[in-house]
Parts: sequence; C-alpha cells; structure tokens
Amino acid sequence: MSLIHYLIILSVGTLISWGAWYTVIANVSPSQAGPLEFFFFYASLTCALTGTFSLIGFLIRLVLLRQELMFRKVAISFRQAFFFSLLIDGVLVLQSYRLLTWYNITFLLIGITVAELFIISRKPMRLR
Repeated sequence: MSLIHYLIILSVGTLISWGAWYTVIANVSPSQAGPLEFFFFYASLTCALTGTFSLIGFLIRLVLLRQELMFRKVAISFRQAFFFSLLIDGVLVLQSYRLLTWYNITFLLIGITVAELFIISRKPMRLR
C-alpha cells in the first residue's frame, strides 16, 4: 500500500469515526445510556482521536524530521496517537466513575509510558 492510499484510508476512517461519535452524542442520553452506548461512545472517540492525532503527528514528523523513513514516521505517529487517545479516554473513564485523582492519572501515565518504552526497546527479529 502506498503512502497516499494509507493517508486517504486513514482520513476517511477518521471522518467516519468522528461521524459515529457525533451520532452517539446526538442520539444517546447519558442518564439513560447503558453499557453498550458507553462502549460505542468510547470506541468511536478512541478511533477518531487516534486517526486525528496520527495524521497530525505524521504531518509534524514529515516537516520536522526529513531524514527519517516514511514507514517509520507512519508507524511511530500511529503508535503514539493510539497511546495518547488511550490516555484521553482513560481520563474520561476515570472522570465518569468519579475516580479522577492525581495518583490515578499518574498510574495511567506510568502504564502508557512503560508500554511505549517496551515497544521502543524491542529489537526486530533480524537484529537479534
């Protein structure tokens, strides 16, 4: 798949995710929503934020880091966008359960940081 095709598919998927998130917001009352509605809310928000942050991160990397390979820019921006959207969704879930405290945010940040560092520290199979 070429870079242009990837960016087009990611952009269309992101727009669809934002549309799904808006549909959930417009049609579901939070006071009457069940677990399925909340799942759709958070799932569509995660997809929408991941796509948006991935596109923004890729464009920033494209401008600032010219020497890096394109597929690495795409992979890194998508991974970091996913972790950042998980952070935002985690904060929203904690707030919905009235558990948003500084130490819970710290634990969430530590968990995401450990996951990022684990992925960064792995060596590809051919280098082992």
